[in-house]
Amino acid sequence: MRTLYYAPGAASLLVHWLLIEFGLDCELRRVDTQAGEQKRAEYLALNPNGVVPTFIDGNGDVLIEAAAIAMTLGDR
Repeated sequence: MRTLYYAPGAASLLVHWLLIEFGLDCELRRVDTQAGEQKRAEYLALNPNGVVPTFIDGNGDVLIEAAAIAMTLGDR
């Protein structure tokens, strides 16, 4: 199952939109950046940069940075 860690108003909007456009199912997990959730150890284990978005594809590969995720989704 794909998972997108996102925050409203962040670059993750692009990734979410592409998932919808491509008809790809994805679990959405909101990251409360106002509360600093992106800096917690659990999140930093996925994305050491401590920013959103973070995307886990169906194979378990972790992708970070919206542009890289968008390019990867476009190639599939």
